Amino acid sequence: MSFQQPAGNTLFTATISDSNAAFLDGTTVPLAECASAATTLPLDLDLWHRRLAHHHFEGVKNLLKKKLVTGMTLNSSAAPDPICEPCLAGKMHANPFPSSEWRATRPLELVHSDAHQVPYPSFSGYRYWVTFIDDYSRFRFVLLIKAKSDIFDAFKQFKAYAENQSEHKIKILRDDKGGEYMSNAFTKNTTNCGIERQHTVRARPQQNGVAERANRVLSERLTTMLDKSGLAKAFWGEALGALVHTPYQLWNGTKPDVSHLRVWGCTAYVHIQKLVLVLKWRSVSLLATLRATRAGNSTTPLRRRLLSQRELTLMRDTSLCLSVLYQPLSLLRVQKLRILLLPLQQRDTRADLLPKATIRGLALTILRSLHPLSGCPPFELS
Repeated sequence: MSFQQPAGNTLFTATISDSNAAFLDGTTVPLAECASAATTLPLDLDLWHRRLAHHHFEGVKNLLKKKLVTGMTLNSSAAPDPICEPCLAGKMHANPFPSSEWRATRPLELVHSDAHQVPYPSFSGYRYWVTFIDDYSRFRFVLLIKAKSDIFDAFKQFKAYAENQSEHKIKILRDDKGGEYMSNAFTKNTTNCGIERQHTVRARPQQNGVAERANRVLSERLTTMLDKSGLAKAFWGEALGALVHTPYQLWNGTKPDVSHLRVWGCTAYVHIQKLVLVLKWRSVSLLATLRATRAGNSTTPLRRRLLSQRELTLMRDTSLCLSVLYQPLSLLRVQKLRILLLPLQQRDTRADLLPKATIRGLALTILRSLHPLSGCPPFELS
């Protein structure tokens, strides 16, 4: 079977099979031999960019310049389109955030704020902390809160303290526009006080970098302090109270005195007063630096209650095994306890947590459990 033009020239022929199907006679030209000839588009950088699965243009030029491949030719010098929509769909990312060159020139001209959630509650039941950072001095104010709804109350406490101590007024408050900062009461309060509000774009923590960075540093150092001391994670609130000290001089106008600082979690000795039994001293774990006085609170894991300890007589910068010496009558036993010294500011609010049992009754209970006639070996609490 053949197909011819009117002039008699044969165009092509076909062979008819037994099933009455016609198959063209001839061969197929290999694709590799006619790839360039088959295209109707100019061989420019834009075409090779798409053929190479949207490889970047500099990489395509490098292949041509250094002749790293064969069969790659250009027959057009047209500049490629600078906007490739498929590349935008698959490769687009956020532009880097430049650092701000503006800095406050006096205290409280700009305050950065952000809340941070801790995955486990503190010993006192707190689950968050909120930071207020003065842009001028970078002085950090950190307040513990039990819910994000408490941030407004925390802000009022910070405002009253900071403005009274610095004799300056808050001009600008910058936050991440979280719901805890956008309540009607919060907005009304800042408006009445003439405080300008600056909100960052949602899901862009880089715009609130001062507060975000501070929270990260605090979280990392808390983890380090708790790991070194060997205490439970629930004591993060007490660790945070001992951690936040600096910067200091720009805010207070004087250089800080660090002679009172000790290693957080080190061994300390506290004098015990007015006991019937012979109980003269107690070794405790120092978990907070007391600023105004040597009085503080401590707690024992035996009862998980707060005991007032006012005479701190000796401290050592070592984290050793702690002991309490009981010496009633002729019996001598050693019990290991770890005791917490809380910050002075929290002392007056914990009076309701004092143990119901007297110390004498507690000591007798311990001595009975340690008595040789009981058949029980001396026990230890870490």
